[in-house]
Amino acid sequence: MDFAVNVPIFGQDPTPVLDTAVLAEELGYDGVWMGDHIIQPVEVKSVYPYAKQEQRGLGPMPAYMDVFVGMTAIAMKTSRIRIGTSVLIVPYRNPIVTARLLATTDNFSNGRIDVGIGIGWCAEEFAALGVPFANRGPRTDEYLTIYKQLWTQEPSSFKGRFYEFEEMSFLPKPTQAGGPPIWVGGNTEAAMRRAVKHGYGWQPINLSFEQLAESQTRLRELCAEHGRDYDDLKICLNRGTLLLDEEREPRPFDPERPYAPFIGGPKGLAEELRRYRDMGIDQVNFHFVARDHEGRHDLMRRFMDQVRPGVG
Repeated sequence: MDFAVNVPIFGQDPTPVLDTAVLAEELGYDGVWMGDHIIQPVEVKSVYPYAKQEQRGLGPMPAYMDVFVGMTAIAMKTSRIRIGTSVLIVPYRNPIVTARLLATTDNFSNGRIDVGIGIGWCAEEFAALGVPFANRGPRTDEYLTIYKQLWTQEPSSFKGRFYEFEEMSFLPKPTQAGGPPIWVGGNTEAAMRRAVKHGYGWQPINLSFEQLAESQTRLRELCAEHGRDYDDLKICLNRGTLLLDEEREPRPFDPERPYAPFIGGPKGLAEELRRYRDMGIDQVNFHFVARDHEGRHDLMRRFMDQVRPGVG
C-alpha cells in the first residue's frame, strides 16, 4: 500500500505548499495530491456531495492557486515523489489546452504526474466560467477520450459531440507512455463506470469498510460488462484523518454520516489501514486535519513514525 498527502493549494503564499511537498518526499511518502478550483463564489448554494446533510452550506470557498503551476513548481523542488490532481475538474477547460498542460507538466516532472479527475459540483463556478453545468458528465467522458488520443496518436483526428479536429499534430507527447495515469474520483455509480471505461484507477472519498465492499462488488460487475480485468484497476482512497495522541474506540458505520473521516490514535489508524490493504486498497491519500501547515507537518511526521511501521 502506498501513502500520499493532500496538499491544500490555496492562500496567498505558495511557500507552505512547496514545503509540504518537499517534506512528504523527505519522509518517504509516495505522492502528493492537490485540488482544483478556478474562481470562488462568495456564496455557495450548490450542494457538496460528501458532507453531512446539515453541514452542506459551505460558506465562502478558499482561494485556490492554479493547480498546473503548483504541480510544476513541486516538480522543480522534488525528484522522486509522484504529483497528482485530486481532482482536476475536467469540464472547466478546453480539452486540447488541458491535454497540453498535463503533457507539459509530465515532461517537467520527468513522468511523475497522476491525473485525478472529477466532473465538478459547484454550479456557480461553472456559470462564471461559461460552461454548462447540466452536461458536465458527457463532456468529461469526451474530454478524457481527447486527452488520451492526443497523448497517443500522431497526427490525431477526432469528431465528437462537443469538439472536433482533423489531422492535428500534438507534440511533444507526455513523458509517460500513453500519458499520465487517469484516476477517476467520486463515490457514485457514474464515477465507478467512468473509472472502468477511462481510468487507470478509481479514487473514492472516505468510504467505510461496508461501503467499500459494496462498491468493489459493483466494480467487478462493471469490469465484467466492459471486458476489463478487475485486478488491473487500482484504488486510491481519499481519507480525512484526525490523528489524535490518545486511542479511542472506532466509530461504527453511521448511515447518517456516510463519509465520516477517521478520528483516533496511531494504533487505531494502523489497524484501519491494514484492513483497507487487505480489502485491496492500493493507496491512501491523507487529508490530515490540522489548524495550519505546521500542524499538518507534525501529523505527517507522526504518521511515518507511529503509524506506518504498524501497517506492515
